[in-house]
Amino acid sequence: MTQEQQQEIRRLRAMGEGYKRIGAILNLSVNTVKSFCRRDSAVNPPQSQEKGNQAACLRCGQPLILIAGRRKRLFCSDACRMAYWRTQAYPKENARRCAGCGRLLMGNDLQRKYCGHACYIAHRFGKGDGHAG
Repeated sequence: MTQEQQQEIRRLRAMGEGYKRIGAILNLSVNTVKSFCRRDSAVNPPQSQEKGNQAACLRCGQPLILIAGRRKRLFCSDACRMAYWRTQAYPKENARRCAGCGRLLMGNDLQRKYCGHACYIAHRFGKGDGHAG
């Protein structure tokens, strides 16, 4: 690859062209263009400045700092994470009642029928109310 081709790749990438289009324009393979772009720091801006890499906390909307090479963050803090999942973990459409005592069952396990083992034993075998303890 010549210096002129490298300069042209930098210019085309700055204009927003893709690897395939650049390869077609310069008669280079897509993989050659892609490899050059990955290795050349002038072609690849830091990820925090790329568009589409901005994220906000799911609960409070505060902007998040994303680190390249790590998974995308969803929350700004543990407090926001726990508060969000406290409200989201048990949707109303999944609310069910315990077959033994009638308590509201919380959780996403749709197979669950009893609030606990003691309640199951009490309902199944008729021994006490199941919630002593």
